[in-house]
Amino acid sequence: MKLRYIFASLAAAALALVSCAEEEEIISSIDGLEVSNSYIGLAADENSSATITIQSAEAWSVDASSVPDWLTVSPMSGTAGQSVKVTLTASANSTATRKAEVKVKVGNRTQFLKITQDKAEAVEVLPSTCADVLAGEDGQTFRVRGTVTKILNTHFGNWYLDDGTADKAIYVYGTLDKKGNANDKTNTYDNLNDASYANSWELAVGDVITVEGPRTTYNGTVELVNVTVISIERSLISVEPQEVAIETPEAGTFTVSVASKVSGVTPIISASWLRVTDVSEGEDGNLVYTFAYDANESTASRTAEIQIKAPEALTAVTVSQVGEEPKGAQNVAGICEQIISTDSKNPSAYKADFREATDVVVSYVNGSNVFI
Repeated sequence: MKLRYIFASLAAAALALVSCAEEEEIISSIDGLEVSNSYIGLAADENSSATITIQSAEAWSVDASSVPDWLTVSPMSGTAGQSVKVTLTASANSTATRKAEVKVKVGNRTQFLKITQDKAEAVEVLPSTCADVLAGEDGQTFRVRGTVTKILNTHFGNWYLDDGTADKAIYVYGTLDKKGNANDKTNTYDNLNDASYANSWELAVGDVITVEGPRTTYNGTVELVNVTVISIERSLISVEPQEVAIETPEAGTFTVSVASKVSGVTPIISASWLRVTDVSEGEDGNLVYTFAYDANESTASRTAEIQIKAPEALTAVTVSQVGEEPKGAQNVAGICEQIISTDSKNPSAYKADFREATDVVVSYVNGSNVFI
């Protein structure tokens, strides 16, 4: 009785072995298939590759489903009797060691190629200064900590960074958003705090910021391009308003409220037509500065910057003023009593005498009733 059960078990095991053999035989070495190397190591670099030789008595192919996205195998198949060089190429690896088992199939048999790719060693970017950036070379990556001294564009994140080590600030052309993307001209956002918007960092003049990015030179200007924000230390000083637009060319005054967490606040004015006339304490405890400005006798508008400085703190107020109206062409109302030729050689040019207008000369187009 027991023997019958034993024989039945042995028969079932034999059937199982036959069934597996009919499906796929996975072995470490296949008769008739020669692989020069079945254990392959790749470096972490982009397009790191290794070449092996496969020779088989039968046609063979690589199982595409066993090839990961980071690896390419070329060619993917070969015919019987040929010696084929097969190249395995990997993309750059900056995360963790990657492994794969690539299947080479010959009939219903499978040979494994075991692939390992190392992780790249982290490249440390040492802290630098603005002076280091200016003295560096294009293509180098720098990490710099300094103060935001001027903001030109909040959409793309263009501004100036100064740490006091050089005679001029570094121009930052482009700031990556909180998702690590660079803004372009096609981007539109519903609000300024969108994570895909450079202004989501809410940078302000006076903020102490650490950024990292590559150096380039454009039209002689050294720039850090599309920087990554590492950290922001908000300014110890804030002002209200940050911009003053004077809509008259006449002289006058305006006030600026300064909130400071440190003492020793000093306004520094960049223009001779602006000056401080008074400082007092407001109801909220903030300092209130009164500034006077001269009349703008030019027809051109003008701008100036008032820096509000304190130890390890800085912010700024931008002031603009319109110019005077041009004293050129005027509208004339009067009665033309006489037209006198002004040029005997050019009778089409005439002077119109308006008796109710003073010192006004206009031109008349001959043959029409149009004055210009």
